[in-house]
Amino acid sequence: MPAFFGSLKPLGLPHEVVIVDSGSRDRTAAVARKAGARVLRVPWEGFAATRNRAFGSCRADWILVLDADENPDSGLLASVERAVLLEPPAVWSVNRLNYFLGKPIRHGGWHPDRHLRLFRKGSAAFNERLVHEGLEAAKGVAVRRLDGLLHHHSYPDLDGYLSRLNRYTSLQADELFRRKGASPATAVARMLVDPPLTAFKMYVLKLGLLDGGEGAALALLSATSTFWKYAKWWHRSFSALGGAPGRPWPLEPGAEAPELGEPGEYL
Repeated sequence: MPAFFGSLKPLGLPHEVVIVDSGSRDRTAAVARKAGARVLRVPWEGFAATRNRAFGSCRADWILVLDADENPDSGLLASVERAVLLEPPAVWSVNRLNYFLGKPIRHGGWHPDRHLRLFRKGSAAFNERLVHEGLEAAKGVAVRRLDGLLHHHSYPDLDGYLSRLNRYTSLQADELFRRKGASPATAVARMLVDPPLTAFKMYVLKLGLLDGGEGAALALLSATSTFWKYAKWWHRSFSALGGAPGRPWPLEPGAEAPELGEPGEYL
């Protein structure tokens, strides 16, 4: 967090830093207050809903959305100043440079990585996806690009990556089940086909091989993430259709479970 606050010092505009805290148990709130930030404690309602609720508590006309592991460079801050003071109102995107195990990743589909982040209050909001939510401009509002880079130190170690992989794939499976319902056959097909395609696309087609060992690791880990997303969707579908441990497939409504070991059960 000290690096986060330090990266904001060159910003030449009067500003307030608002930290949204949804129940942290470490010293995050104390460190933020000591750095001069206003800490807003709100209940966790999901990524999008929590952020949208926080926007209403911001006092300034303009909002720049940043995560604690993101640091804007001086070029981006200068571009923010121009957008606010000189340019017509718009919703502005930033270009993130993502880091994996301390190394900037410039290939494999990780860069360029544009996200809407700067907007006049009321002109944008986060969509209601369960994970990988995105800011969306209100109807009729122009979208433009800021210069500079937003350095995103997302995965400093593998333990953090794997922990987030498990959490995010569960949310992605929930999102699939909510949008597409129970479809175990489709889930199994995607579980088998998509992971190798993901690895090939990232490492070969999108030149992840140019990022060295980190590029290879990311391609394989992304394939693993894809597998678990669809595996968890399959499990949710299987359970919703009457499946249970020890049965090879869900039962039809009202049917009785066969005795395990009968040849006709498997052939």
